[in-house]
Amino acid sequence: MAKDPSDVSAPDQENADEDVVLADSSVISALSAQGREHFNDVAKDHLNSPLVWALLAEGALLTGSESSDMAAYSYASTGVFLGKQLLEEAGWEPGDTLLWQHLPNQGLIRAMRARAQAARRLGAEEESTQLWADLEELCPDLPQ
Repeated sequence: MAKDPSDVSAPDQENADEDVVLADSSVISALSAQGREHFNDVAKDHLNSPLVWALLAEGALLTGSESSDMAAYSYASTGVFLGKQLLEEAGWEPGDTLLWQHLPNQGLIRAMRARAQAARRLGAEEESTQLWADLEELCPDLPQ
């Protein structure tokens, strides 16, 4: 039976050895409950969340200045670092996938994407290219 694509609660049991879901769902609940106007309050309460740092990075990238691109790179780097820690805690091993369809995974994936974009804008093409390659390998269902 095919898995309902709207079901983001858990990985397919038949693929459980390959899929990893990060434990980052409390920030999603808090952001949903408190809304955009209280983002900073939620962020301060969830500083270990890759999603918080990814959202900060994405916001900085929207500004389009070199200093905001540098801030985005820093925010995204923090999100990637924290996400990789969560991956290790979840038992992830090289070669395992991290699916976009599982909402808690999106923080790390978005942080990696933001870091790749910021790196490209800052002239670090090699790093940007490597990050995109890592993303494609890690996340087979990455939206384009």
